[in-house]
Amino acid sequence: MLEELNLSGCQKLALVEGLGVLKFLKKLYISSCNSFEGLPDLSNLGMLEELNLSGCSKLAVVEGLGVLESLKRLDLSKCVSLEGLPDLLMLGNARGTKALWMPEVSCR
Repeated sequence: MLEELNLSGCQKLALVEGLGVLKFLKKLYISSCNSFEGLPDLSNLGMLEELNLSGCSKLAVVEGLGVLESLKRLDLSKCVSLEGLPDLLMLGNARGTKALWMPEVSCR
């Protein structure tokens, strides 16, 4: 069972598909991937505790955050192309969320 996936620094990575089958994933790092544009809906990753997408300057949408009750840390810093985070209000109600980093983010 895969619990941690680190794709940080993969400069040519544009998309990641099939994450929904990683039910036991606890940590997902896709930081500093300048070509990265999108994720599938994350709502199936119920055990996810840490999500780092910092520095993914082309990332526009992150869906499924609101149902991630195990999420403790979320880093969206320097994600300058984000168009919105509709699930962010629901995430605030999650019991375990401890830290949220979003410097240099201006949702359109």
